[in-house]
Amino acid sequence: MKNDVNALREMLFDAIREVRDGTMPPEVAETIRGLAAQVTETAKVEVAYLKVTGGISGTGFIPEDTTLPSGSKQVSKGTGVSITQHLLRG
Repeated sequence: MKNDVNALREMLFDAIREVRDGTMPPEVAETIRGLAAQVTETAKVEVAYLKVTGGISGTGFIPEDTTLPSGSKQVSKGTGVSITQHLLRG
């Protein structure tokens, strides 16, 4: 099992389906809700970390986004520094 935001979403949506289908007891659903809330709180801390560090890398739970917007290219990448050139259209 992966421990990232995508795996969490998948598990939560599976749990929602089970609750809706009546195959998951309400007590279990409540436990899952509480655990998901705790994970969400830690994700908020990770987002704050990404803001402080300039989003240079992912946190493990929140994966690094390595895709560049259309029209952009990586010019250089050094130790702790990344330069991306964005081209404006118009």
